[in-house]
Amino acid sequence: MSTVNAIVRTRSLRGGHYRAGLKHEVEPGDIPPGTLTEGQLAQLQADPDLEVECLDAPQDAPPPRKKKAASPTSDAAPAAGEPAEGAGAPEIPEAGDEDFGFDDDPEAPEAKPEGK
Repeated sequence: MSTVNAIVRTRSLRGGHYRAGLKHEVEPGDIPPGTLTEGQLAQLQADPDLEVECLDAPQDAPPPRKKKAASPTSDAAPAAGEPAEGAGAPEIPEAGDEDFGFDDDPEAPEAKPEGK
């Protein structure tokens, strides 16, 4: 089935829900060109709880990129819309690695070991 070469703007009328494999929020959201198939667009348009609007694709927009396979050293691929690690993405600490910045103040007194 062919893909829809237009921006599709959706808005949930019932507080947010999933349809055609995508989450639709109360606030309008745009689905990039080439993301939806014609069947998925038909599902969205048939849903009475969604407002669906097809917009013209921008002429200077690059075609949608295919997802790269995750590298074997990576535990998880970045979520859609997030830049890959090393591409200006902020470093997100692992659970339990929080940095509370206690040692960032050079004028703070040194920590003393707790005694009994």
